[in-house]
Amino acid sequence: MKCYWSLRPESSNTDHQIAIAVEVKDDWREMIEQSATYARAQWRGAAHRAFSLVIGVHHKENKLRFLIFHSGGLTASQPLSLKDET
Repeated sequence: MKCYWSLRPESSNTDHQIAIAVEVKDDWREMIEQSATYARAQWRGAAHRAFSLVIGVHHKENKLRFLIFHSGGLTASQPLSLKDET
């Protein structure tokens, strides 16, 4: 896996790329703070971006949240269990 701050120089307009950061911690607050840093970096790399998606994983609770950072702030999903099938 390779990470880039912006589109690769060899990318063409026909390339389709999805940049999703994943943060794993055992504290939701720290996770959201670090995830906001990733979101700001993604915006700097692509000014046309309307939002930035970060997946936050709480490894002690075995739960994840979808964190959507946008111009109005943060919209987060409810914690989703990584163990439950429903």
